[in-house]
Amino acid sequence: PPGTGKSQIVVAILANAMLRGERVLFASYNHKAVQVVEQKLNNIAGFRALLRCGRSREERCHFTEVAEEIDNFLGGVLPEEGPVPDGLGSGLRAHRVEVMRRTSGHTRQALEEMAETARSLSQDEWTAFPTWLREFPAASEALPLWCVTNLSARWSLPLEPGLFDLVIIDEASQCDIASAWPL
Repeated sequence: PPGTGKSQIVVAILANAMLRGERVLFASYNHKAVQVVEQKLNNIAGFRALLRCGRSREERCHFTEVAEEIDNFLGGVLPEEGPVPDGLGSGLRAHRVEVMRRTSGHTRQALEEMAETARSLSQDEWTAFPTWLREFPAASEALPLWCVTNLSARWSLPLEPGLFDLVIIDEASQCDIASAWPL
């Protein structure tokens, strides 16, 4: 039921998976559930640790935010330091800095192409979508946490088996099989 801490558990799972170097997809049939987890984790981390694909009901294009975060990553913009209620936020920041230092070569090039593609997608230039799908696997090595609504998954992510180490479907009992299948 609401208020029992499901979002907190999901945030903890996502953060721990990131620290272990795992790629995770978080999804829900409900925009609000995705938004709550996205905001909680990103507030703890001090940067967009969980990137969202697609568009929200309020027509907020998340591809713009993805492009900005990739630019920050490639530009070496370090996560903000600030008060952290526990060690999780500082651990995520330290991990991010380490990943930023290690990333080079093919992954860096994939991120550059993804940022450009995300800008095109944010302007509804869907001819860029094949590039997004092609570069996503390599780019997700550096940016491993992603979220999407069930209905946006097929328009946001490559439908390849094994792309993520873990998929979390929030409120799965409220999902129909057809919308959860691409996940």
